[in-house]
Amino acid sequence: MADRHARRELERKLDDALPDGRRIWDPAFVALYQLEPTWATAVICYRCLYVAIVPTLPAKAFSYTCSQCGLLTPLDPPREVLEALRPGGGLVVPRRALS
Repeated sequence: MADRHARRELERKLDDALPDGRRIWDPAFVALYQLEPTWATAVICYRCLYVAIVPTLPAKAFSYTCSQCGLLTPLDPPREVLEALRPGGGLVVPRRALS
C-alpha cells in the first residue's frame, strides 16, 4: 500500500496533467482512476515515486510494472470504475510518463 506522501505526489502530478474531474482511488491507493471529463488511469510506483498515466480505464484488474525501477504493482479497479467503461472495455495504450 502506498504511503501518504506517494498519494499526494500522485494527485499533484495528475492535477498538472489532466483537468479536474471525477476521480476514484484504487483500494490500495497506488492508482487514481479519472472518470470525467477525460478517462485516465494514473499509477504511482511507491518505491521510486515514478508516475505514469494510461489514457484509458482498465477493463479488468491488471498489474503495472514501473519503467524506472521494475517494481510490479497489482491494481484493483473498484466496481464503479469497471462499470463506467464503454461497450468493448478499455484498452491499454502506451503510457506517458510524468516524472
